[in-house]
Amino acid sequence: RDLRVPPFLLQPLVENAVKHGITPLRDGGAVVVSAALQSAAAEKSRLVLTVRDTGVGTTQRDLEQRQREGVGLRNVERRLAYQYGEAASLVVRTAPGHGMTVTIFLPAEFFARDHSARRVV
Repeated sequence: RDLRVPPFLLQPLVENAVKHGITPLRDGGAVVVSAALQSAAAEKSRLVLTVRDTGVGTTQRDLEQRQREGVGLRNVERRLAYQYGEAASLVVRTAPGHGMTVTIFLPAEFFARDHSARRVV
């Protein structure tokens, strides 16, 4: 609860998972949102946020077209670049019939105990 996450960062990803991944399926599917703190001895800790769906998936070509023409994923990428620069990244894995997984890597920023300041670990 003490980790800082930009507001509405995951909402467009969940919306895309439902709209483009699950809705086309006759029997529906699942969207799973997860978060984990990843620590490495040589690096600072980072927060790993994942949105995974069991939907229709897509080809790399179609994904690239959606990224050019769409709004949600592109806005998330721009927000990450603006707020974190190269300290954050976004990775998309997909294949037709195998759903899509979007993973965001952020620096782990914690609220201080008094919640008025932040510290980066």
